[in-house]
Amino acid sequence: EGLSFKVSGLSSGKDYSFGIFDATGKQIQEIKVPSGQHELRLNVELYQPGVYIAILKGDEQIIESSRFVIAK
Repeated sequence: EGLSFKVSGLSSGKDYSFGIFDATGKQIQEIKVPSGQHELRLNVELYQPGVYIAILKGDEQIIESSRFVIAK
């Protein structure tokens, strides 16, 4: 099982990452976005059912956030 995130318009030379947070606000995973990559695939097989938030950061500034639900 997987989840894809597509990102566009990222400036080169910045460090980007996705933080995945559970409903309590606890960060459960962080994924570095390789330079020049515009799609990330996240393995959610081990995630418990529930609501999660993915936050895209660039140089520690929040750029975008998205909520998703895992149901099994």
